[in-house]
Amino acid sequence: MADKKIVYLDETNFNLWISRSQGWSVQGTRAVDLNTYSKGSNIHVIACISRDGIEFSEGRFRSSKWEAANDFIRRMLSCLAGREALDNVVVMVDNAPCHSRAEEVFDEEEFASVECLRLGPYSPMLNGVEDVFSVFKAAVKRYMAANRRNILEVPESSTIAAHRLTVLLHAANTISREVVTSELCRKCIYHTFEFLADAILLKDMAVGN
Repeated sequence: MADKKIVYLDETNFNLWISRSQGWSVQGTRAVDLNTYSKGSNIHVIACISRDGIEFSEGRFRSSKWEAANDFIRRMLSCLAGREALDNVVVMVDNAPCHSRAEEVFDEEEFASVECLRLGPYSPMLNGVEDVFSVFKAAVKRYMAANRRNILEVPESSTIAAHRLTVLLHAANTISREVVTSELCRKCIYHTFEFLADAILLKDMAVGN
């Protein structure tokens, strides 16, 4: 196992909702929330990392069902096959509903040599990509805050919806490549090793530590 390429798979989502949830008003006047209730469309980012960095990632605007997740795994493995022997690859997945039938992909003849490991419930501390996503989403928030005016100003040749999609795709495809470096991936993966002994001993671990 130590010599194999271990790939950590997970997904996250975000949108352009960057309005504050708190505010203030002049003394003696009532604070009024003028924000809209709709937060707009989410973009779903599904990614695989290893100690070498991002192995494969995609951003899409439709919700993730098991069929879409399995198709992603097939595309990811086909991409990996071009630079790595698949019998040297281990894919680690969690218990998200969209990953409930991931093993079906590894039962297919083309990918039968790949090993699939499933994490136990409530064990994000063992999935290195979780911390990577935290860093990525923090970078997206900084980008949106710094470019708020450009995000809110819709070009005349575009619609609000189309402009939002363009910004979200930029965040998913460009910012992720700039922020998620191989060094960050290694750091986040090595951080999970701190919890392995307790996991083997079936000790309780606080989620988020």
